[in-house]
Amino acid sequence: MGVMRLIESESEIIKNIRSLDRLRATNAKDKKLYARLIKNGKVFVAARFSARWLFAPSRFAGYKNNGPNHETISSRDGRVTNRRITEVLGPYIDSDDPRYAAIDHAFLDACAHSGIEPSKHHLLRRYWVVDQERVAEDGDPSATTAQDIIALNQRTDLTPTHRRQLILARIGQGKFRHDLLRYWKACAVTGYKLPTVLRASHIKPWRECNDAERLNPANGLLLLATLDALFDKGLITFKNSGSMLVSSSLTRSDRETLGLYGELRIKPGADQKKFLKMHRQKNGFE
Repeated sequence: MGVMRLIESESEIIKNIRSLDRLRATNAKDKKLYARLIKNGKVFVAARFSARWLFAPSRFAGYKNNGPNHETISSRDGRVTNRRITEVLGPYIDSDDPRYAAIDHAFLDACAHSGIEPSKHHLLRRYWVVDQERVAEDGDPSATTAQDIIALNQRTDLTPTHRRQLILARIGQGKFRHDLLRYWKACAVTGYKLPTVLRASHIKPWRECNDAERLNPANGLLLLATLDALFDKGLITFKNSGSMLVSSSLTRSDRETLGLYGELRIKPGADQKKFLKMHRQKNGFE
């Protein structure tokens, strides 16, 4: 492809972000390119489309009409694209910006959905933000997540390592998720094994936990996204025996459509029983 020209407008950046996102759903070669670019990126353009955030690293977003042939650009240089994107969008935001926590959370969530583990060499990413909407709307679950992450970043009693463990646990990632994957190996109810559709869910709500409970795998279940949402809203829970309980607000048709039957594949231990009891009491099952 040779030398490519740099972008000149926000609309060209958005076009590149959409182009990169399309690579996720094409052939195996393009999917690998997408994963490699996201995994190894350090500075990203973040764009919000309705409730969904898309991301593209500077080296991809900064060249005109970029696409699957990105790696054939002989002159690609992140320093050059960083300067040009800054000229178009203004300065990037970093961890001191109040929007940062929610955007970085959205990035990690997008990585989890695509089965990508971001590079450990770039723990502190930077973002340019295309849209001017509020990062988390009132009533959006991500709003409370963002507030919790901001609160963790403001605490002075945490070491950097402990702070990062808590932030990752808040969004269902890191050691907390790893421990649940190692223990359950699949959805705790269905046995489905694809990691990208499994959620590391806290039994006792995050905001009601102390720091030890937030990282305790006994306070977690590995669930398919649908079951995770139902559990989080208190529409399903589990007995100490592991049997599923379903809210009376769900009809028989709801239960059949959602497949709400069965039990936990591993019987709860003593610590987990305590957390499940709290969940049943909180949601009116006891």
